[in-house]
Amino acid sequence: MRIEIQLFAAAVDKMAGLRRIEVVLPSGATLSDLRRQVIAEFAPLATLAQTSRWAVRMDFVADDYRFTDSQSVAMIPPVSGG
Repeated sequence: MRIEIQLFAAAVDKMAGLRRIEVVLPSGATLSDLRRQVIAEFAPLATLAQTSRWAVRMDFVADDYRFTDSQSVAMIPPVSGG
């Protein structure tokens, strides 16, 4: 299944302005599987992929979240501000 990942903030910077990337995962894959695939395919995102929050349908999901079909996922890196 194809998973579209929306990038934000530092992730966009790491990918030279790209706001979306796509990975292909087997049916029934988990967020943990997605995270590993992003690290394998997109080296500039390796650190952020480990520390980011991930959301599906506007809700944050845990590593054991199981994808049921092709979905859009948001990768939300840590931010700081003052």
